[in-house]
Parts: sequence; C-alpha cells; structure tokens
Amino acid sequence: MQLPDKIALSPFVRIIVPLAVGIILSSRVTAPLWLVIAITAGVYGAAWLLRETDAGWWYVTAAVFVTGVLIMQLDDTQQEVPRGERLLMVVQIDDTPYTHGRWQRTTAHIGYFQSFPRRPEGPASSAYDPSMSLTPGHAAPPMEYARSRTIRDTTRGNYPKAGESPANPGKWVSVSEKIQLYIDTCYRIGAGKQITFRGYLNPIDTTGSSYGRLMRSRGMSAKSFLTPGALIARTTSEYRSAGYRAAQVQYGAVERIMRLDLSEADRNLVATLVAGERRGIDPKLRNDYAMTGVAHILSVSGLHMGFVLVIANLLLGWIVLFRRGHLIKNVLVILAMWSYAVVAGLSAPVVRAALMMSFAQLALGTSQRGNGYNLVLGAATLMLAIHPGYLYDVSFQLSFVAVLSILFFYPRLYRYRKRLGKIPNGILSCVMLGAAAQIGTLPLVAYSFGNIPLIALLINPIVILTSFVIISTGLLWLLLPLGILNPVCSFVIKTALWIQNGLIEWAAGIPVAAIKDVRMDGMSVLMLYAALGLLAVWIKIREDARTEKLAVTKKSRIFAR
Repeated sequence: MQLPDKIALSPFVRIIVPLAVGIILSSRVTAPLWLVIAITAGVYGAAWLLRETDAGWWYVTAAVFVTGVLIMQLDDTQQEVPRGERLLMVVQIDDTPYTHGRWQRTTAHIGYFQSFPRRPEGPASSAYDPSMSLTPGHAAPPMEYARSRTIRDTTRGNYPKAGESPANPGKWVSVSEKIQLYIDTCYRIGAGKQITFRGYLNPIDTTGSSYGRLMRSRGMSAKSFLTPGALIARTTSEYRSAGYRAAQVQYGAVERIMRLDLSEADRNLVATLVAGERRGIDPKLRNDYAMTGVAHILSVSGLHMGFVLVIANLLLGWIVLFRRGHLIKNVLVILAMWSYAVVAGLSAPVVRAALMMSFAQLALGTSQRGNGYNLVLGAATLMLAIHPGYLYDVSFQLSFVAVLSILFFYPRLYRYRKRLGKIPNGILSCVMLGAAAQIGTLPLVAYSFGNIPLIALLINPIVILTSFVIISTGLLWLLLPLGILNPVCSFVIKTALWIQNGLIEWAAGIPVAAIKDVRMDGMSVLMLYAALGLLAVWIKIREDARTEKLAVTKKSRIFAR
C-alpha cells in the first residue's frame, strides 16, 4: 500500500491537527463565548453548503479549528471555592496517594465547603468547635452519625449554590471542584474515602509555568494541605465509585505481593512496578531511576500495558485456530489490559494508557492495513473532544506518541529478529516494544523533564527485560498465590531486581549518565518531531519502492515463462 493510500485511510490525520491548533490558540481568543459559538455555527454551515466545491475541505478544516477553540473555552477550569480563606471542606479522594517527602500527594474533589467559624470570645482559635454543623443546613449530628453516612446522604433542604457566599457561616455550599491534595504522612487515607477537614485552598498558577499548565490540563487550579490535627471526620457512603472499588482491588494486590519472600525494600519496589503503589519506594532509588532516564518504569503506564498486551497475545495466540478466533482473542486481550488497569488503581494515567493500548491492539489486529493509525488518532481526537486539556498533559502526550511510535517502528524492528522459540521471542518482543516507544518519546522526555538521559539508550533494553520478568512473575503470583510458587517467584523476582537495581545504581554514578538542565522550547521539539516524521516518510517511501520493484520483478518472471 502506497503512502498516499495509507493517509487516505486515516482521515483523523486531517482532523486532529486543526483541532489541536484550535485548542492551543484558544488562549489568544478574547471574544465572548456566545460569539465563538455563533462563529462555529456559521463556519459549519458554510462547510455544509460548500462541501461539493474545491474549497469545501478548507471550510471543514476551519470548522474543526473553531471547534477546538470552543471546546477549550467550555472546558476552562471554573473557580468555585474561595482561595486564601479558612474553610471547612468535604472532599473525596480520587487516586491512591503516593509519598513524596513529608506529604502524600493525590487528587480529590470538593463536594461541600463552608467558612470556618471563629469563636466569638477571645482571639481566633484553630480548634474545632463541636457545635458547628457537619451536615448542610442542619444542626450538628453526633460524630458517630457523621462518620456512618456521607454528607451528601444527609442533605435536606436548601443551601447556597456554587460561587455564592452562605448567609450563615454554618451553612454548607455545594460545589464540585477538583484539587490537588497534600496529606501529611501521619494519616493513612486511601482512594474513594471521604474526609472533612479544615484548611486553605491555595491557587495554582495555571498560565505562567509549565507546572501550572500541566495542572490546568488535569482540571485543577488549586491545592490544599491536610496538616496534623486538621482532620475533622472520616465519612463513608453506601455508594462505591469505580475508583474506590479499584483502590480495594489494588490494596488486595499489594497485600498479596507483601507475602513474597523478599526484603521490605524489594517488596515495596515490586508493589510499585506491578500494582502502581508508590508510597513505600526508597527516595534514593527513585532518584537513581530518574537520573538514568528509566523513571517511567516506576509508574504504571503505556510500557506496562504493552507488557500485558504482549503477554496476553502470546498466551491467547491459540484462540485464532477457532472460528472467529481473531475477534475473540482481541476482546480477551483488551479485557486483560483493563483488568490490569483495575489492579493498578484506575488512576488517570493508567486509564489513558489502557485506552491507548486497547486501540493499539485493535490496530495491530485489524485486517485492513492503514487503519491502525486511524484508530489511535481517532482515540486521541475523542479524548481531546471530551477534555481538551489533555493536550497539555505530559502523560497523555507520552502515551499518544509512544503508541504511534510502536505502530511504526515495532514491526520494522521485529522483522530482524531470529527464530529463537516462543519464550525468547516473547522477551525479545518486549525489548523491541520498549525501544520502539523510546524512539518517539525521547524528544518529549528531554523537553518535559529538562534532561537527556544518555545512559538510558544503553541500559533501557536490559531494564525493560528485567522489568518484564518482574512484572510477568508478579502477575503470575497475583493470579496463582500458591505456597508452592512463593519460593520460585521470589527467587526470580529477587534475581531480576538485583540485576536491575545494581545496573541503575552503577549507571547513576557515571558522570555522563545524562545531560542535565536541557533548555528546549516548543519550536525545537516541533522541529525534532518534524525531522522524525520525515525519517518515517523516507523509510516508508523506500519500502514502497522496494515492494513495487519486487512486484515488477515477479511479474516479469511470470511473463518470461
């Protein structure tokens, strides 16, 4: 299939580019929202009327562009809770917190808040006044009652809406705002839990820094700190969200990993690699992983999903021998990846990686060539239409670029493998999968994290191999936690960890392990990706020319007979 034909089979190539440009340039649009909506409707009308003309496609492109501007303006984070005021807040924890120094960092949603009342006599006190209401619009119930039911379940009557100040400081305000929450390590609070605490909501600069833009892309413009003594109550609810249930599954997986015959440090690292539980990892080890450019191993992402994809395809390959086997196999592989996403806690990066890899599986399994890129680009377009801020999220960018890089480079690398048997070929596939992903993500890693890990190019194949052994053995133990397998799994994991950690510790001590403090602007990254795109086009043109030459040679031999 020639390159123009492949592009024709991928219409989302021509959709996602103007959509992304519209999202990027939306910050420069100062027109009111009603005017943007009117312009969008007008451009779509013109595109429909002129669809049969030569200029029709340009109007369609303009319509997609203004759609990007519109959805970004509609998605802008709305400030609902006052900043810099002492508040009493009711929040629900979204993700499993992970420890970073003194704090456990996570994301949460504020459901209710009220101004924290001061005692009328004497100076302002930070002590909790038990006479204040813990339910919207009602007298304070006993603490046991407040803990037995969620605050939303006890809501009766009227209360102010978002953005309005309560007439009575004891009245609750109903809101829904996502924040970044820092929890002191003296507390143990998991995903899905609801808590009531007092504190401040501090603004995050969402325009003047890359960190602020990242937080804005994730729907957050504020953060809060849960300090010792600030927790008022832990509340529970009969409703169990998907995040809460996934957190329970993740907790069970971590508990099962802790039964392995390993040291505490090794068990914590295995819990990080397999189940995404990052609270117990050694800070020095984390720094060594970051220095050598393999920190992506510590976060369940596209690489881990790629491992599951390869393992599931190898284990379920025999299903294709049956009627509709290809369809059944693809469904089971996708179910396996989403099951692993649940084990990893269903955090936002894990969900994006599972979604991307699901489309990658459909792309690799499709019978019509060229549809793979269209499926991935279609998935990215859908995700941007739902939440355009993903465009600025580095985890989304890495997942998207990694999948595209895998689709192009992995089949070309895999052609040069030698037939070594199923197990060696499976291991080699994982190494090549990681190498293919790294080709596309290296410029973005340098731009986002400010360093170019030179040593990573040398140690990544070994680290990918050892982490594949650790993760696959860990998954085997999670599926079959039999006492007879404990010594075997523990020995295999301990040996792989000894090789992996020893290699990373050695590499981190090399003076030229990485080029630090890299200063790259957005234009430099675009130029690097333009060069990488031209390289891919050149490779594809050469392949097409070679294929055409072989076809002509074969045809001439047939006529010669």
